[in-house]
Amino acid sequence: MFSLIVCTHNPDERLFGPVLQHLIQIATSNPEQEIVLVDNNSNPPLLERHYITTVIREFPQFRIVEESRPGLTYARLAAHRATTTEWLVFVDDDGLIAADYLSQLAHLIDQFPFVGIWGPGDITPVYIDRVSNSLKATVGPYFLERHRHHLAYGCITGLADFCPPGLGMAIRRDCMSQYSEAVNIKRFTSTDRVGNSLASAGDSQICFAAMLNGIAVGIAPSLRMTHQIPATRANSRYIIRLAYSVERSIQHALHEAWPSIYPRMDQVYPGLISTIIICLSQFIKLFFHRNLLLTRIHIAAFLGQQAGYYDICRGYLPFWIRIYSRRFI
Repeated sequence: MFSLIVCTHNPDERLFGPVLQHLIQIATSNPEQEIVLVDNNSNPPLLERHYITTVIREFPQFRIVEESRPGLTYARLAAHRATTTEWLVFVDDDGLIAADYLSQLAHLIDQFPFVGIWGPGDITPVYIDRVSNSLKATVGPYFLERHRHHLAYGCITGLADFCPPGLGMAIRRDCMSQYSEAVNIKRFTSTDRVGNSLASAGDSQICFAAMLNGIAVGIAPSLRMTHQIPATRANSRYIIRLAYSVERSIQHALHEAWPSIYPRMDQVYPGLISTIIICLSQFIKLFFHRNLLLTRIHIAAFLGQQAGYYDICRGYLPFWIRIYSRRFI
């Protein structure tokens, strides 16, 4: 019923090793469970990494699929072509699904057959290096932290809280086929993460493809995950880059799905003065919280949003956003 899939590019053994061990436990308890590792142009390839080849030799449920085109989108599509199961469950190379994830997912599928995409409603970041408590308290949402108490699903025009993230996303095959077709005809163009780029929105476009076809998507607190975070990501520079890149990417994704509705022109600020006023208001609003990092994150997200609007509406970036992105992004 399920294919467990991990798409990876140059995985960090500190993160990917525990993921493999976790998947081995699943393979041991269910000998028929298929587990696919998609090698997205890693150097060296996965087949040349001893800790991975050892697993492949010992556990026949594991296999490697290679995708040379860089980008998480292409890796996901390669997994779709290489599998035949009704549901594809994508586990990131830094994510650990709960032991009962697949059984809880099966229950949701039986109970809500009209939902074509499910994702975790409970995600806990685990910082594997030393990180300050103040940073943990600030950046959790950017590492997908959530602890929902209620199941939520829907089918709307736009992005909603119940649209699941790519981490732990379970996709019914017909929904993945609809998304694949949209990518092939270049209606959806997000390549998602490529190399060191933090561009995203591929997971959002998977949800958009389903909702455009009248299929609901949702999240459930019974689907639980742990998200491993190293120090290379648990720092202010990375988070600010991430906030800017995610907001810029999502505007493109929304526009490609619903071009007559997005972007909302009342949110496009036409000049430097308006942008300065908005940034100052963010600074003043958060100043009394004495959280400079949160202020910088909010400003980065706002400028990323504006960059996306300018990309779509004008085809260029104004100089103040170019200066900001070169200096800080």
